[in-house]
Amino acid sequence: MAKEAVESAGIGGAISSKASVASIVGKSRHVGNTIGSSINVKHVFHGEINRRGNAVGFHHEAGIGYQGKARITEIIAPPNAQGVYRGRVEVLNSQTGQWVQKGPISSFFPQSWNRQQVMSEIKGAFKNSTVQGSKWEGRSPSGVKIGGYLDKNGNINTAYPIYEP
Repeated sequence: MAKEAVESAGIGGAISSKASVASIVGKSRHVGNTIGSSINVKHVFHGEINRRGNAVGFHHEAGIGYQGKARITEIIAPPNAQGVYRGRVEVLNSQTGQWVQKGPISSFFPQSWNRQQVMSEIKGAFKNSTVQGSKWEGRSPSGVKIGGYLDKNGNINTAYPIYEP
């Protein structure tokens, strides 16, 4: 992934000098996680086209219209009790000028959350998460289940709310 695609945003803490990312990420357990120091906010808020040309990401509607690069084409599941909802998404491929439909349905953080709250909730969920391989899952301070994947450096590459009916 290009460096420009990752925007640094503190998620609190770092690995102690005696621990390695591989030793922590390679185990399945609840660790009070503080791995990494950045979140791929482009993925979370705006969506992106990956190396294979697939649309990925886009999990907060406030990101809609970010330079016109992502859009919701259909709401599949209305907001649940926590405000999480699901929909079909398209992301603009800036190299071809074509809209690319995201294969899996996207889940969205509550519309009432601003960007700062989304970041805070991701941070809180990660802090209380279970990590297995590069996949993590935890509950945010507001009680929303959030999952995602870590990059090879232990940074949060993806984070998305998990829709619970």
